[in-house]
Amino acid sequence: MLAQFENPGSLAFGCFIWAPLAVWIISLVHWMIMGEIDAISGVFGIFVAFGMGYLGLNPPFPDFAMIDFVAVLATVILAPMTRVAMNRSALSALDVEAIGRAYELLASKPDNFGAKFRLARSLYNKGIVGHAIAIADSALKNVPERMFPEEFRMLQQWKAHAGKLDAQERIRCFECGVPNYPGAVFCSRCGAPYLLDYAQGRWMKSTMVKRVLVTWIFAMLCVIGIPTAAVTMPLFLAVPTIVLLMALGVILLVSGFRDGGGNKP
Repeated sequence: MLAQFENPGSLAFGCFIWAPLAVWIISLVHWMIMGEIDAISGVFGIFVAFGMGYLGLNPPFPDFAMIDFVAVLATVILAPMTRVAMNRSALSALDVEAIGRAYELLASKPDNFGAKFRLARSLYNKGIVGHAIAIADSALKNVPERMFPEEFRMLQQWKAHAGKLDAQERIRCFECGVPNYPGAVFCSRCGAPYLLDYAQGRWMKSTMVKRVLVTWIFAMLCVIGIPTAAVTMPLFLAVPTIVLLMALGVILLVSGFRDGGGNKP
């Protein structure tokens, strides 16, 4: 620590780094409380944050504190954009709510025209275009066009904007895993409202924040941990430490992304 006072710039960066680190630590605690990440990932992320803060105050070489500060600050600057990307589904909450209400009506009356078309319209707004068009086609099949001109016009616009769609596009049911073809409102095997789960992003919510976190930890291990080990440790300790850090990073990435891949086959 005495060496820090000989380099005021390094000391300043070592102190300033705690401001963005505080943002990260508070965010990690909030995500754990809200259940967006598991406790193990959150605690490990906090441990990495404190480690980076400690290294900022006790840099292994003079310029390390500045590099450490820039790396942490960059993650904090990018954090709002990351959160926007993760919360896009929340911005379309009204469509998800409409899908839920439509399913409630269709559960008691599967041929309810109004509920079926509202479901199709909400699915289209959510970007689930193929299934929206197929369900709207099914809803309008047995009704006269003169009575529902707006719905027929809307369907034609959807088809024109969609262009050539894959008629075999399928979405897997979250409950049983069966792929359902466009036009199926309920799962063909278990009868679950699989399109509601898909629109809610149910298969992604529990993993999205964890993926961002493990990616950040892996980046910090590569940018901070490995160079620090290479500079500060003797060769016989540096090599196994670097290998261990790389292995830990790969394990984190695999655990964070292995259950990804969406709901489509």
